[in-house]
Amino acid sequence: MIDSGPKGATQAARRATVAKHLSMGLATVLAILALAALGASYFSYATVLRIAIGSSSDDQVLRGAGTLLSAFHKIVVSLRLCSAGLGLAALLAILCRNRIQTWIAEALLPMPQFLRGVAGSVLGGLKADGKLNAGVLLGLFLLGVAFRVRFLFRPIRFDEADSFITFASRPLYIGLSWYPEPNNHLLQTLLMHFAWRFFGDHEWALRLPALFAGSLLIPMTYWAARQLYDKNSALIAAGMIAAASPLVGYSVEGRGYTILCVLFLLLVITTQYLIEHDSPPAWLLWVLIAALGFYTIPIMLYAVGTAALWLALSTTGMEPKRSRGQCLARLASALFFTGALTVLLYTPVLIVSGWRSLLSNPHVQSRTVAYLLANFGLNVSQTWRFWTTDVPLPLAFVFTAGFLIALLNHTRPAGHRVPVPLAAALCIPLLLLAQRVVPYARIWIFLLPLCAAVSAAGLWLSIRRLGRIESHASRVAAVAALGVFAFMSVCDLRGTSLSSSPLDGIENTVVWIQGHLKQGDTVMATGGIRAPLSYYFRLHGVPLVSRPAPCNPIAIAAYTFKGTFHRNPAGGETQFLMMTAGKRESLESF
Repeated sequence: MIDSGPKGATQAARRATVAKHLSMGLATVLAILALAALGASYFSYATVLRIAIGSSSDDQVLRGAGTLLSAFHKIVVSLRLCSAGLGLAALLAILCRNRIQTWIAEALLPMPQFLRGVAGSVLGGLKADGKLNAGVLLGLFLLGVAFRVRFLFRPIRFDEADSFITFASRPLYIGLSWYPEPNNHLLQTLLMHFAWRFFGDHEWALRLPALFAGSLLIPMTYWAARQLYDKNSALIAAGMIAAASPLVGYSVEGRGYTILCVLFLLLVITTQYLIEHDSPPAWLLWVLIAALGFYTIPIMLYAVGTAALWLALSTTGMEPKRSRGQCLARLASALFFTGALTVLLYTPVLIVSGWRSLLSNPHVQSRTVAYLLANFGLNVSQTWRFWTTDVPLPLAFVFTAGFLIALLNHTRPAGHRVPVPLAAALCIPLLLLAQRVVPYARIWIFLLPLCAAVSAAGLWLSIRRLGRIESHASRVAAVAALGVFAFMSVCDLRGTSLSSSPLDGIENTVVWIQGHLKQGDTVMATGGIRAPLSYYFRLHGVPLVSRPAPCNPIAIAAYTFKGTFHRNPAGGETQFLMMTAGKRESLESF
């Protein structure tokens, strides 16, 4: 019921005033940023060098001065282009202020009330699911967190060590603008930086953002599966995710993949809501989630494309009172604003590192269509092996059967007409064909919680068909969820993917070398252990200066991290050679 009395008129007037001030504030901020970018473009190289490096003695930062010098002209041009773009945006914000004010009044200002409604709906849904479901979900969450914490203190891996040493341990103006490779997951870098500042540079501290997101995946999977299917399927899906080896592994590795998984589930949930409701705050939330996903890792492109196509395909089943054209127009606007916000977030990267670092680095360079087709099957095989890590083959086939059963009987367990995996299967190959790239298997990990939800729905449908269990369905689902978690966690513990690594002995090696080092000695390492080696030298307070090859002739060899070495009979400097276990490169080739 709309309040048309004096109180309602007063609230509407107040809301209009706030929207007016916010729209003018937006234009002012954009204008200030434009002037700041223009002013910064007139700084001399010496001034920028003094601001960026100052009195730092970090060798890697000092060597970055040469990179800054070679790219300085491009940075100046990028700053002026950025200034022009921000100035144009400020002008458009002034010209379109009435439309912006309407958008603020309809989408932004009601957001707190909308989020309170979402929280109330979640709590109400848990109450409706019953105490048993809520209790088992809480138990799965606590067990999942405890299971992840068990591996939280394992030796650091290469990618997370490289992320910390190269990006997160730097000042934020370096870490969030220097993008030499896709290993810089910007949102994860930001969170890891603050985790390091608050808790120190121990392995567990650097992994806290990933651990939080990985633990949150358990209730998020339940919520998404409950929205798409039912409470019992959701409980089984939560049990799967709580002990899924790839997700457990990335929950205790300082990377952005678990954050991306959470954001994709939020995007699916929001999209499901938009299929049923035309809500401006929900559209704004959709844009914010998508942009944060892109800021985490650019592979959010596949997740956003999947959600957008699913929403577009689902418009065919909307109620007559809702215009399909209007929904598609809102979706197009949401995609546009997602792109605009993503570009704004990546502005420091575009200025300092350039657009080629994002769109044309060696990891995303376009290949031929023949190469793509030739390696597509291999990528599918690698993804299968990655997703089923530590899962016995019979259980993997059971999960796959559940997935296929849910798709073939989609209209029965689901409350929506178009299955999300179908949208992914249609969208992702087209994007890969347009990009002509073959991503790593880990890229598709964001789909794993969704596929677990679909598989759980198919398994639950099969369980229901086996007998009449309606009177005690919640108990059966609870036993199934806990059983799946228990069995998968035992398989994880018996496996080696979570508990062992070729780098397990590296910290002990660093401690050994520390006792033999003297000033002027050289430590050389293969690429795969360079970052972990630098991390542990830093952790133990060894002032190691990192430099690229070529180096002096090798006088110390340390194979498989053992203390096998030969002293230079002439004395003087000593060279240590580090290699991973199992590698047998000759000293000459190294």
